[in-house]
Amino acid sequence: DMVRTVCFHPSDPILCSGSADATLKIWNLASLARGENQANELEVAFTLRGHTAGVNCSRFRMAGRQIVSGSDDGTVRVWAVPGSEESLYSAFGRSILHQEKVLDKHVGPVRAVLVHPISDSIFTISDDRTVRSWVVGSSDTHGLFELVASPEAVPVSACFATTMSSCVVGYSTGELVGIDQETMKQSSAMRLAGSDATVLSVVGHRTLPLVVAGHADGKIACFDLRTGKVAKQMQGAHAGGVHSVDLDRSGLCLVSGGDDCKVRLWDIGQWAELEVHESHVGGGSGCGVLDTVFHPEKRVLASAGADSTVRIYNQQGLS
Repeated sequence: DMVRTVCFHPSDPILCSGSADATLKIWNLASLARGENQANELEVAFTLRGHTAGVNCSRFRMAGRQIVSGSDDGTVRVWAVPGSEESLYSAFGRSILHQEKVLDKHVGPVRAVLVHPISDSIFTISDDRTVRSWVVGSSDTHGLFELVASPEAVPVSACFATTMSSCVVGYSTGELVGIDQETMKQSSAMRLAGSDATVLSVVGHRTLPLVVAGHADGKIACFDLRTGKVAKQMQGAHAGGVHSVDLDRSGLCLVSGGDDCKVRLWDIGQWAELEVHESHVGGGSGCGVLDTVFHPEKRVLASAGADSTVRIYNQQGLS
């Protein structure tokens, strides 16, 4: 089934993917890191089972000791992750249930989960129109936001804007809304002029007050959080929806993935395309490349596709 989400362990050679088949799979990348995998194909180290519908999002937390996932079943689940030593992978086997907690206050599919970089909080968005903040040690939310001014708006994507202490949420109506992390109240609102295209993806810059958003009409736009205005816009960045955007550790390179099955790398200093990869197949609305992510420290990125594959790249080309 289509792979909807992918994320890297912050330090170990481990990758997690989540799929429409309701599972999360853990991949050991150690052989690739050592240059020993000549076939360029990996086997699943183990599988996390517990969701009852497709997995839409996943993130490592607690320095990689846990994974948090969100699903079409309306739940957020917290999983324990063993170390990356091969002996541990052998001991845990291919298919395990390693679930630590279920957070079930949402009443619709969970579209995104964000792990706070400093505190124990996580933030989630759902088709039930709510944005919730949680302390994982408790099963109750400690913050709730709903965009009352636009009752038809459904949250679709989200990111942290760490320089502004806010969470930025992209909506089905084309709006981008900043939410204060402490008060859970709206702090800003942005949108492309004359556009109501769904904001399918959004990423915050690590050091600058900027967010980059991918839209359902193929546009990529950069917004200045201080003014709420568009700093840069790229028309037709993809032929179809832009399902994913992410920035590398330098904040200078953007990766995007879209309905056209292409993974594109961009220099955001010049807003020029650096590379394009067509390693996924079977594009179309809601298909193509569904997620792209940079490793937090290394010059490596991954993409997840509706073609049921996960691809690993380096920033100079396909590895």
